[in-house]
Amino acid sequence: APPAAGNKNGEEEYTAKTDMWAVGVVIWILLAGDFPFLKTEEELKDKEKLDRLVKARYSFGITWRGRGISQDAKDFVANCLKRRPEDRWTAKEALKFLQRTWTPNVEARDKKDKESPEQG
Repeated sequence: APPAAGNKNGEEEYTAKTDMWAVGVVIWILLAGDFPFLKTEEELKDKEKLDRLVKARYSFGITWRGRGISQDAKDFVANCLKRRPEDRWTAKEALKFLQRTWTPNVEARDKKDKESPEQG
């Protein structure tokens, strides 16, 4: 499956890139209220669904459109759910994207809060 890369012995290797895959899946679930690939362990027996997982094939369908989910959110998820681990974002890249797009004013707001005198 895409989240774990195979090593030269053919064994699955779990890395930080595997974690980024998991982040993409969790964000998908939180935003869309649905699963990108499989909902139950039983679905692992469905060859078509398993193939979608292994090939990292998904689509931002009607649920995403109906909820008005932003292109930035889609870009975030897409960069976490790249099939090849080396193509996925690192945690640092994901954080930079979030700071630039989803929370651009948080750092400035935090700084302002620290500078303003406390009122009692």
